[in-house]
Amino acid sequence: MKSGWEVEIIVRSAGYQGEYDYEKEIEVSLLSKLIQRLPSSKVDEAHFNKKYTIPSFPKLLNYFRRQQPDVIIAKRYTALSLSTLLIAELLNIPTVVYDQYPVYAEESWKRKTLRNGYSTLTRNSYTRISPVKGNPDSSDRIPHSHYVPFAIEAGQPRPEDSYFQNGDVSILFVGKFRQERKRHLLFLKLINRLVGEYDVSATLVGAYEGENEEYFESLQRYVRENSLSDIVQLKMNVPHSRMRELYRKHDLFVLPSKNEPAAYSPLEAMAESLPVICSDSNGTKCYIDESRNGFVFDTDSLDDLTSKTRRLMGDRQRIIDMGQRSREMTIQYHRPTNLAMSVSDLV
Repeated sequence: MKSGWEVEIIVRSAGYQGEYDYEKEIEVSLLSKLIQRLPSSKVDEAHFNKKYTIPSFPKLLNYFRRQQPDVIIAKRYTALSLSTLLIAELLNIPTVVYDQYPVYAEESWKRKTLRNGYSTLTRNSYTRISPVKGNPDSSDRIPHSHYVPFAIEAGQPRPEDSYFQNGDVSILFVGKFRQERKRHLLFLKLINRLVGEYDVSATLVGAYEGENEEYFESLQRYVRENSLSDIVQLKMNVPHSRMRELYRKHDLFVLPSKNEPAAYSPLEAMAESLPVICSDSNGTKCYIDESRNGFVFDTDSLDDLTSKTRRLMGDRQRIIDMGQRSREMTIQYHRPTNLAMSVSDLV
């Protein structure tokens, strides 16, 4: 990295956290392999693997001995992160736990027990970081927790004449088509309301490999039955390398998801000079400066979502100005060097 950090990512299975040249897949333990053969572990295999995959402790220990990292960041409270923390203590390596639970929030007894357990294991040197701030006005900061926002490189400056390329306001939605919590249908209902009032087009982009087929077909059916086929495009499995270009072909980003711990797509949109609208149950709503680079609406409220979107649809210059503000905010608050410095200061 430009800041002088060399990063290696270890994942429980290849491709699980994305495709990286420096990705290394852990070797699971014999016990984990035996457990995975049990019928109960097949009920929800993806959930089981994410939470309970047990690494080969000796091989993981030898790996960290060879690498001699200056700091280890362990993701979430899992069997893998627990093993990593134990090894870090043995080798005296500073460790940070990363998850997407708010920094300012009320903890459940389960989370508090886990945090206290990890703190004990690390002899009270426990540190947690999260890209979700939470609400400091209504909640205290969780002990040993620090707010470190998502990082991104800002896109190239966007000239004003690059907006509204087709003469309409083009709205983008990004979210996996298999996940109902993304609220694709709510977005389509928004577009259906706007069509009679404004020149508008919309694109929904998401991963889809045939999962939750009935849900996906219901979205296609809604588009057909409401005569939106010429207005709405559904794009599946767009390579990440093409996403920056896609963001820049649109004018406004809307993500109406419900109870999403921390969506990264709003920040991607901000980096490419788009105003952003998301729900108040999205963890990264704190990246929106209300009325300056976007809006936050009441979760699942079509009326509120429509109202917030209309504030922009009727004022194209405001869309441009708020989009430019979005990019400025990514430069100010979300540069990768900021993330590296924050982690360095903590450890």
